[in-house]
Amino acid sequence: MLLDAERNHMKNNPEKTRIAMLDRCKKLASDGRICMTSDAHLMTCISDMLTNKIWPSLEFLKMARSGDIKMSPEVVDLVIRNLEDLSVWVEFLKEKRARESAKNRMVICDRTRAEGFASEIALTLASEKVANREFLQRLSALAEFRDSRSGNHILRVGLYANKVSEMLDMPMSYIDKITFASTLHDIGKMGVPAAILFKKQQLSEEEDSVLRKHTTIGHRLLMNSSSPLLQMAAEIALTHHENWDGSGYPQSLNGLQIPLSGAIVRVCDVYDTLRSRHFYKEPLAHDKAVEAIRNGNNKVQPLYFNPDVLDAFLEISSVVSDIFDAHHRALPARKKQLSKNV
Repeated sequence: MLLDAERNHMKNNPEKTRIAMLDRCKKLASDGRICMTSDAHLMTCISDMLTNKIWPSLEFLKMARSGDIKMSPEVVDLVIRNLEDLSVWVEFLKEKRARESAKNRMVICDRTRAEGFASEIALTLASEKVANREFLQRLSALAEFRDSRSGNHILRVGLYANKVSEMLDMPMSYIDKITFASTLHDIGKMGVPAAILFKKQQLSEEEDSVLRKHTTIGHRLLMNSSSPLLQMAAEIALTHHENWDGSGYPQSLNGLQIPLSGAIVRVCDVYDTLRSRHFYKEPLAHDKAVEAIRNGNNKVQPLYFNPDVLDAFLEISSVVSDIFDAHHRALPARKKQLSKNV
């Protein structure tokens, strides 16, 4: 526990306090037995041996008055040793542990308690992740219920995005998220009138303008979630028709203004659309679809795509073809119509 004199000194010399407290707590924790917080919750220090991580730099240490609790990076570091998504844990800790920490003021944990706490958090987060995935799957199923043609398309785009992300050497947490989040890229089409969505002829300019609103509708449906999975889904819904050269919609974003998730789903969505039969078009064979994406045709141009994403997609195009073949549900041939957009 801290003496009153120590508290006053700390308040008057905050920067020296940071350094002194860090050194003091590192020594206390050096044998791997203890992690502790000051009773004023001015900082938290945890044994290196508990976390097996390099001690955080001073710039990440936070000072907080009692009653204005902030979970320090050290606490987060302890409970996220096997964490895939930091932001989820931070929000969880704020919601579930802030009041308890404020009430107790002083927390001392040995290795067993610390690891038990980490396990408890891990189990809770695993349950939340399962719930989020189930929610996305149910939303995807709802979209498929309205348009049965979209079901396998939704699945395939998620699988393509998984493989492209792997090729880009993205973290497993990102790959996992985009696999599920991408399945909601067209969820906004539920807000498009059926007369437009299922029209068998070429859309008028006005009708095409309404169809394009599925991006903003989908974004509004998914936005403002605390779930990183749904946050990515909202991002994808809004940006999966944006083009690298700025010719896309709804915001005419270009280059790195387009989030990577949207750029990945863009090329995956185009490929699957080219391969699939629709009211207005006949499907292309794999080689023809890849050729169109690589060199362009009357519907698509390579300048639509993030160059790194395009290279990754082309590198694994044979895998993408296998996914399409494994999850393709043939539809009856229809009279060919002209299409304005991919």
